[in-house]
Amino acid sequence: MYEDKIIEITQDAACVIRNNSSEAAGFFTGDIETCIVLVIKTESVVIAIHDSAQLSVDGICSLIKRNGVVLSVTLIQGSNRSLHHSMRINIILSNIGYVGDIIVKESDYNVFSVVYKLNGDVTVLNNKIPDYVYEIPEKQKIQIIVELNNCFLPMDCFLPVDIQFCGGDYCRNSRLLFSLDNMLRVYNQQIQNRIKNGRFLKKGHEAGLFRLPSQVLFDVM
Repeated sequence: MYEDKIIEITQDAACVIRNNSSEAAGFFTGDIETCIVLVIKTESVVIAIHDSAQLSVDGICSLIKRNGVVLSVTLIQGSNRSLHHSMRINIILSNIGYVGDIIVKESDYNVFSVVYKLNGDVTVLNNKIPDYVYEIPEKQKIQIIVELNNCFLPMDCFLPVDIQFCGGDYCRNSRLLFSLDNMLRVYNQQIQNRIKNGRFLKKGHEAGLFRLPSQVLFDVM
């Protein structure tokens, strides 16, 4: 279905595309600022991970190990990347037993997007989406889910890796990790973050992910 297409993943997500197959021609991901993009090529697949430094390192390593021996690692990053990434990458490479060179691609843009083709070609763009990209279904709703999961993630916790494309198709399993009651409890307790948290709750309400109580809805409008 996507044989000649470039598929898309969002922040804090991954895709798995079989080598030399008709599953897809490559991947696209955008809105990269403090995040990195890690591309792992194994004997059987290409794995791409758009990591905000909020993803579980154990989850990333587990995903890689399930897909065979690592042949190459490509790191795509910008100057605004989180300082946490260097340590996390070292832990990941040590955990998966990779001792080879890393291919590093640096972005000159503050906010950028990436097109990666299965032949290894990497294009870094000024955060625009080329016409040939097959955008992820329900993209706006998924992006709001990503924002809410990041916003309400407890300290010292990490997000599971959301595999958005695998087996030649979009997985359509992105989900909220926290109940509305949980998010409202945080909203009420964290007075210093109430404006920011309220903004994300409003987005979730408007996207139909949940219905806010009338008083909270009045507060965030």
